[in-house]
Amino acid sequence: MADEAEAPLIEIEGGSFPQLQQHINRITFSLIMSINVDQISSIRSIFEQYPNNEVNLDQFIEILLPFVDINTLNTTKELSILALKELFTNMDLDNNNNVSINEFISNVIHLGLGAAHQLCTIDINKYIETTNNKDFRLNHVG
Repeated sequence: MADEAEAPLIEIEGGSFPQLQQHINRITFSLIMSINVDQISSIRSIFEQYPNNEVNLDQFIEILLPFVDINTLNTTKELSILALKELFTNMDLDNNNNVSINEFISNVIHLGLGAAHQLCTIDINKYIETTNNKDFRLNHVG
């Protein structure tokens, strides 16, 4: 697997980024893993201001963009919006062009648990590699 520094760059207004989809996934992963219970409660309150507790794409972006740490992720607002658009599409389980608070919370839990599993697997495999005990290698399930 090529190192991120060796990956081909994709030119986008505002900067060059290795592997656009990887970068978008990293933004989404970071967002999902950084949302805490208090923030979910705050997000729920905002969703509840809209009919049927559902938001459209523009509202979704407006609500969640402040939770993306652009500086830490070394990204741009434009790429963060691309990541949120993809996240919105994935969260819109009933394809009604809206995301309900239930769809949002279900997805955050599902994606967060999957991400936590992936992080645990990576950490355990690194430990196994340092102890040279290959018999206990875990495989990523995904």
